[in-house]
Amino acid sequence: MKVSILTQPLGRNYGGLLQAYALQLVLKNLGCDVETLNRRKYFPVKVRLISHFKYLVKNILAKFGVEKYLDSNRNPCVNLEYFRDNFILLSPLVESDRDLLSYYSLNNFDVFLVGSDQVWRPCYSPKLSNYFLDFCDDLHLKSKRVAYAASFGVDEKEFTEEEVAICRPLAKRFDAMSVREDSGVELLRDYFNVDSEVVLDPTLLLDVNDYEYLIKNDGSTEAVLPSGVLAYILDMDESKEGVVEKVCNVFGSTPFYMMNNPTRAKSRLKNRTEFYPRVGDWLNSFKSADFVVTDSFHGCVFSIIFNKQFLVIGNKSRGLARFHSILRRFGLESRLVDDSAQVDSSLVLENIDWTVVNKIKNEGRKSSLDFIKDSSSI
Repeated sequence: MKVSILTQPLGRNYGGLLQAYALQLVLKNLGCDVETLNRRKYFPVKVRLISHFKYLVKNILAKFGVEKYLDSNRNPCVNLEYFRDNFILLSPLVESDRDLLSYYSLNNFDVFLVGSDQVWRPCYSPKLSNYFLDFCDDLHLKSKRVAYAASFGVDEKEFTEEEVAICRPLAKRFDAMSVREDSGVELLRDYFNVDSEVVLDPTLLLDVNDYEYLIKNDGSTEAVLPSGVLAYILDMDESKEGVVEKVCNVFGSTPFYMMNNPTRAKSRLKNRTEFYPRVGDWLNSFKSADFVVTDSFHGCVFSIIFNKQFLVIGNKSRGLARFHSILRRFGLESRLVDDSAQVDSSLVLENIDWTVVNKIKNEGRKSSLDFIKDSSSI
């Protein structure tokens, strides 16, 4: 059975890459021939030329020793692109409806599977209607239409009335609908008149052994990383830095930052390019940690996968619904804080009962895999 996955563009996001990898691996293990559509937003020639001109100027300034631009000729995402290109099977690049129709007219798939991640959040989408499989009608395709762990990212409608009018009839043509958050069920029901069920994020369908394989095989340093408190913060500010500091004070330790180190940001290096570590090193930082502080959804997920004590700082701009849903599912709502005022030693030292959490995870994994198999007729 041939399956085409439609997810958000894979770029500077560890969670996005790992959920795409996990979903492909799950489907491959079920005997499917699977690839992920390499759908990206089209940028006009003028925008590309301006971008290229800026790149050339930065390179010239770097050659003259201007410190701010010393790394400008190096790609900060090279490690993430290595993982994407070597561990995820992608289609040729698709940047427009014309490309999309051409590709799918020449390549037949039994199932189109939309998900996971925030595929239905308008501000992140190259073209929203593509993720409701508008092209299937244009090409008169009879393939199954399935949504797996699709996410709106938020608990309020961000769609315009025009977008709802376009996507509602498309949503009704799906053979099976599942979402990642409880709020997604309500949004689909209230605005699209479609029923759905909640399933696990694809990353939770794999075992720890699957991620240890990546730590060893994606070209990572395999260095012995610090134990203690891991801080994985996407949007660093003083409030979040305060949460990290309070947690560290409880343990009498200093934090280990995976990206966005505030000390670095305040130093003379603040304008230098920060390079994304390899995916295996990113995973290894969670495996090595004793405690995790994060404002990332997938930072939360991998704390659960590796059974690490953790706190999540609410990240409203990136969507709080995701945090509420997963923490409620695992009975870990108390691990979500808004600021340092909510952090004290009793919260930090409160042990998570991983026996209970892992039981919930295993039950959710079974029902989620059953959804994939039943909806896709695997």
